[in-house]
Amino acid sequence: MEQVGRTPGKWRLTLTLMILSIVSLLLSCVRPFHPTPLDALTEFPGYLVNPDMYVEESVVVLQEQEIAGGLVLLYRWQSREARREGTYCIATTFVTPVITLKGKGWRAQSSGAIGSFPRQPPLFGCDVPSDEFIAGYTVGGNITSLTTVFGLSNRGDAVRIVWSDRQVDVVSLQSGSLLLARPKTLQEERIELLDADGNILESKKW
Repeated sequence: MEQVGRTPGKWRLTLTLMILSIVSLLLSCVRPFHPTPLDALTEFPGYLVNPDMYVEESVVVLQEQEIAGGLVLLYRWQSREARREGTYCIATTFVTPVITLKGKGWRAQSSGAIGSFPRQPPLFGCDVPSDEFIAGYTVGGNITSLTTVFGLSNRGDAVRIVWSDRQVDVVSLQSGSLLLARPKTLQEERIELLDADGNILESKKW
């Protein structure tokens, strides 16, 4: 009986894939292990890298959205001076799950923030007021196309988002915060703050 075996080319491909998998696992052990999405924010490009620039107790995750095989976190925090001033930093970070020798972990892939730059003392960029409608968006990701709209408002019930591809979304505010991501590279044309009857309270255009 004739024995059928793999061709040399297939063996080389299999061996290459095995080597790449081993290298990937070894490289993942070099970087810090983050067991939770929140913990991943402490590694760049997350915004909680330097503990001297924020008060740990002030960090709050306002919303989460599963998308593109990962998770977008909307969070805010304060520096020590910002706590006295009553202002905030607000940001989103897209994190993705990774498998390491230590188990399943999370890694920050891309981020965007609202606040002044560069982040210098004493506020370290945490100058977002708590009594205004603040909104913005970020485009792009390290490993995937992503557009994320986010913001804060102490009034209104919902936000209407007009995208560059003409799609329109109406999103309810959750505890005074806004988050909506789409797995595409887009731009925002307009973000409107709405009351319970759909009347426009405030609008931001780009």
